[in-house]
Amino acid sequence: MEFILSSEVMRDAVHEAELAARFDAGSVLIGGEAGVGKAHLARLIHHWGPVGQEPFVAVDCGAVARISGGAAAAAHGDWFVNVLQKDRGTVFLRGVHRLTMALQASLLQFLDTNAARRTAGRGSALRVISSAPDTLHDHVLEGAFNADLYYRLNAVYLPIPPLRS
Repeated sequence: MEFILSSEVMRDAVHEAELAARFDAGSVLIGGEAGVGKAHLARLIHHWGPVGQEPFVAVDCGAVARISGGAAAAAHGDWFVNVLQKDRGTVFLRGVHRLTMALQASLLQFLDTNAARRTAGRGSALRVISSAPDTLHDHVLEGAFNADLYYRLNAVYLPIPPLRS
């Protein structure tokens, strides 16, 4: 898997992603404007990391959040939690800032459980990579995004420069 790079700032971003992949420092949050290659960088991190041969599951958080109310929302929330129950591979949460507060709480609970399994040495080799705009911290300050979840997802922050850079 390759990334064709011509700018110094993008080479630096990809180098940081490679370091994050190899050292498995926990969850990775990729920030940047729309269209800068956050999903591609997530795949590279997966490929370079210790779970590179395991499944890569991408979840569009905007699509998850669009289902609201009633049994349909509960069923979709259950599906979301079931996706997270994988023991190996990578789950890429695209547009994590679009999750409802209820799904954010489910995700936070899962991340806490997964971290405990890893610490206890029970073999969980699941990596969580998420993407959001650079303004995710502003969402936290406004109360629109769970602060604890933000800090859990942000173990490693990889900003991707805008295309104009």
